[in-house]
Amino acid sequence: MLYCKQLIACCAAMVMWTGCSNDTQLEETQVGEQVQIRVAPLTRLAKTDFVEGDSIGIFAVERSNPQVAAIPSVAPGRANNAKWVKNAEGEWEPATVADRITWSQSGTPMDFYAYFPYDAKITNPAAIGLNLSEQTTASDVLRAANTQGLNKGEVTLAFNHVLARLDVRVTSMVAGDVLRVKGVRTAASFNIGTGEVEATGEPATLLLSYEGQSADDKAWFQAFLPAQTFSGQMQCEHNGASYIFNFSDLTLEKGQVKWVDLKLK
Repeated sequence: MLYCKQLIACCAAMVMWTGCSNDTQLEETQVGEQVQIRVAPLTRLAKTDFVEGDSIGIFAVERSNPQVAAIPSVAPGRANNAKWVKNAEGEWEPATVADRITWSQSGTPMDFYAYFPYDAKITNPAAIGLNLSEQTTASDVLRAANTQGLNKGEVTLAFNHVLARLDVRVTSMVAGDVLRVKGVRTAASFNIGTGEVEATGEPATLLLSYEGQSADDKAWFQAFLPAQTFSGQMQCEHNGASYIFNFSDLTLEKGQVKWVDLKLK
């Protein structure tokens, strides 16, 4: 009987010991303070403000040299194309838990880059392919960079337009009429780190988007394109007839609007 009591006591001690051993293996994982994002008001070119549901992509990179801004690359950063969404309260928040961004616990300075509209397929921030062959109001592309080397606090992102805008107003044309531009390059490579956009590909023919009638009752057509200087034709279709305007050395500048006025004979 005494032997049984000793055995039971021994087993109980083993259970207690095992429980303590398991507890000591639980280590607290520290997570850095979450980054808060604020977006500054937009400058006017096309999109005048962000609305609920708009999404931006964010790259956050730790500096290897405290005095030199870090540029996003294909190498993993602290945030790689994190998706943030504007909510009903007008604030920006990560789309999912995986899209959260945290500050470095060691206080390493960080730089932030963002773009709009969000594209989940982007893997190389130095060579984002843009295809502008089909024009919509979503063709406008924006970029922001905060290279202050922050390690705490709120991050402000000020977005700028990286494309040029071509606006053509045509007397006598109305809704349903068509305007095409021939000889323009509609593909581009966008580097989110430097903000540079390089027109690529061969010259093509682009159908411009009809935006309505202007105040002086001209048909207003529009396109977002990479900066470039090109020569070609503007082809107008009105009442079953075609009108062709030849031009040379038409220059489109980044972040600027190029206005062209045409009058049908």
